[in-house]
Amino acid sequence: RGDLETAIIAYMMAAEQGYENAQANVGYLLDHTRPRYSLPSIFPFLRRRVDAASDAALALIYWTRSAKQSNTDSLVKMGDYYLDGVGTPPSPENAAVCYQAASEGMLSEGMASAQAMWNLGWMHENGIGIEQDFHLAKRFYDQALGTNAEAYLPVKLSLAKLRLRSWWNGVSGGSVNSIRDEPSQKPTRTLSQWLNDFLEADAAYYAEHFEADDWDDAHRHMPGGDDFYDDGTEIDDGLIE
Repeated sequence: RGDLETAIIAYMMAAEQGYENAQANVGYLLDHTRPRYSLPSIFPFLRRRVDAASDAALALIYWTRSAKQSNTDSLVKMGDYYLDGVGTPPSPENAAVCYQAASEGMLSEGMASAQAMWNLGWMHENGIGIEQDFHLAKRFYDQALGTNAEAYLPVKLSLAKLRLRSWWNGVSGGSVNSIRDEPSQKPTRTLSQWLNDFLEADAAYYAEHFEADDWDDAHRHMPGGDDFYDDGTEIDDGLIE
């Protein structure tokens, strides 16, 4: 094992200079919390009490500094600390705000957190910090799996338990919003697809309304030529001299 104290001091010196990676590393080295992305967080009877160290408040300070520099993972850790009251008084509402921002990639574009989505699903399922809503819980669980395939096992286990709770809520007349089918969404058409459909419809319209068989024989030819003049009409030779 390396010298943990020396590493923390070195990272702290860099963190005080504003280096985001160093701030995140200090938070990591001081962190003594259990990630929620685990089986004990899904099944409470597997959870063991975590002994938070006295430096948890300091860890939260560095997680916060790192998150302010667009580190999505640090923002998720902030949510964990607020939710469990590690280094700060418990505040599920603040935790939900952190998770929501991380799930939408608000700090770093394109860096949405699957773990934050799972956490929001768990909070909606249990009504902690936000409204209890089984339907929204399923939506966030599904989003977590769609964002990161490694979330397969936690999501599937959570969905199995959630469906059972939603079913019981329905048959027992519970007041929680149960899981329901999502409305189907029509795919958005591109401009080229729209233009192609328009031209095809336009061609079909003209083919239907202007078929050659619909014309009378009298209108088959444009007036002109010999048919335009009466047979008995003579042209004065002087006109063409």
